[in-house]
Parts: sequence; C-alpha cells; structure tokens
Amino acid sequence: MKEGIKIKENYLIKVNSIQSLSGSQEHTTLVYRGNYIDRGETKYIIYKEYDEGHPKNYTFCNIKVQEKGIVTLTKNTAHQTRIILEKGVRHYSPYYTEYGLLTMTVFTHDINNNLGKDGGTLNLKYAINVNTNLLGLTDITIEVNKLKS
Repeated sequence: MKEGIKIKENYLIKVNSIQSLSGSQEHTTLVYRGNYIDRGETKYIIYKEYDEGHPKNYTFCNIKVQEKGIVTLTKNTAHQTRIILEKGVRHYSPYYTEYGLLTMTVFTHDINNNLGKDGGTLNLKYAINVNTNLLGLTDITIEVNKLKS
C-alpha cells in the first residue's frame, strides 16, 4: 500500500464473524480504528488491517454500502480483491493468493443494513465457493461507533 495515505481513525470498527463448514464453526472478533463516511445513499467504512507477523505492514479495507442493497468489500493488496454482495445474487470475483489466482463465487443470503449518520451495524450472510468447492458460510456483523474526543 502507498505510504502517506491517511485516514482519520475516529471510529471504532468491530468485526464479528462466524464461519461455518461441515458442522463446525469458527468465531472471530477483530477491532480496528478507522473512518466512517455517510454520503446519503452510500456509506463507507474504511480501516487498516495489520499483518500480525509484520506490524508495519497493512492493507487498506473499504466497505461500500449502498442503499439499493449492494455491499462492496475491497482490500488493496498487491492485487486488489473486490467482493460484491447482493442478496439473492451470485457474483464472481478473482481472488489472488501468494500461490496464484483462485476463482471465487459469493452468494449472498442476507444483508441487514442499520447504518445511519453516525454509525450503526451491518450484518452480512453469504456462502463462498472457491474453484467450485464450498469454502463455507459466513455471518459477519460490523459495528461502527464514533470514538469520544
């Protein structure tokens, strides 16, 4: 990621996820400082996701939430990854790894958008297939709260 790009980091962004496959579940909770921008019909949640092994390395994450029911998750890595979520629609997305390109499809079961002027919650439920194999079902709740000055 380019050096010198700054985000305000005046919001606390809590990402709770449950990934399910073959009867087992993995729960993860991650907390970031980031920014939240309300542009009327479109909201943006922006934060840096740090590499645990290399704390100076990070990826910019951008979640674009449109009132028409489309959520776009973007990670700016060496190869940008973009996942489009739209209830009842299957979207294809290239997914780059250190081992090469994978073909990923995402089918969105539900989007529950409770984001307002100063934050709120966003819940996403979707299935991911990689190279036609079910990778798992994902249920993510993102909480966005303004930090007190």
